Amino acid sequence: MNRLPKNARAVFIGDSITAANLTLPYVIHAHKQQCPDLGIRFFNCGVAGGTAEFALTSYETDIKRYKPTHAFISFGINDSRRELLASPRTEERFNSLVSCFERYKANLRALTKRLLSDGVNVTLCTPAPYDEYSDSEQPPLRGGFALMQGYADFVRSLAREIGVGLIDIHERLSRQIQHEPLISPDRIHPTEHGYFVLAKIILEHLGLEAGEEAPLPEYFSRWRSYVARLRKVLAAECMIVNDFHLPTEQKLLMMRARVENEDWIQPIFESYIRDYVADKPNEAELYRMIDLTYEEDVF
Repeated sequence: MNRLPKNARAVFIGDSITAANLTLPYVIHAHKQQCPDLGIRFFNCGVAGGTAEFALTSYETDIKRYKPTHAFISFGINDSRRELLASPRTEERFNSLVSCFERYKANLRALTKRLLSDGVNVTLCTPAPYDEYSDSEQPPLRGGFALMQGYADFVRSLAREIGVGLIDIHERLSRQIQHEPLISPDRIHPTEHGYFVLAKIILEHLGLEAGEEAPLPEYFSRWRSYVARLRKVLAAECMIVNDFHLPTEQKLLMMRARVENEDWIQPIFESYIRDYVADKPNEAELYRMIDLTYEEDVF
C-alpha cells in the first residue's frame, strides 16, 4: 500500500506525456472520490521536450515552488535522442547514444537525490515504451523499443539502489500494447485511452481504483487551461530558448525577433514562440491562477 498521506503535495515531473495533463486529472478525480478528506494537492511539472537535465535546471523556479512532499518522475524518451537511430550505424552514432545514456543516468540520479535532500518522498516511473512494432503511417525507428528498454532497466536499478518507489510503466504498457492500441501513431505518446491506462497503473500503485473510463469532469477545465499555458512557456524555454538562466528580457527580445521575422525553426514551434511572447511576462500570474483555480474548482 503506497497511499499518499494527509495533506501531501505531489508533483508529477516529466516530459510531454506528463505535460499533456490527461493522466493527472484521473488521479486527482480518484482521490476526490475515494479519499476526499485527505487534502492532497497535485501539481503538473511536465514539460514538452523535457529531460531530466532540464528538470534539474528549472528545479528551483518550478518544481520547488510547489513545496512538494512527494514526487513522481518519468523521463527517458527525449533524453535518449532516439532520432539518432535514423542515421547510419557508425561508431559516431554509437558513441552519441552512449553519451546520451550516461548523461541521463547522471541527471536522473542527481534529480532524485536533490528531491530526497529536500525531504521529498520520490517514486521513479520507467518511461513508456517506444512502439516500434505496431502498424502506423509513421515509419519506426529500428531499435527504438530496445533503446527505451535500456532506459527502463536503469530506472529499475536506480530505484533499488537508492531505495525509492517504482512504478513500472514500461513493463505494463509493453505487455498491454500487444492486445490493444495504447500508443498513438507517432509511436511515443499515448492515445486518449492510453492516458487513462497510465492513470490506472499509477492509481493501482497508490492503492486506489481508477473506476470506469469516462471523459474528464468539467471541473478541471479552467485549471487545465492555466496549466497548459504555463507548461507551454516552460516547453519553449526547453526546446527553443535553450538557456534557462538568461535574463527574462533577453529571452523575450530573442523570441519577439523570431515573431517579427517569422523565424520558427520548424513550423511546429510557431505557436510555442507566439505563446511564449504573450505569456512569459505573465508567468507569476499563471502560477497564481493555477493555485486559484485548483482551490476554487478542483480541490
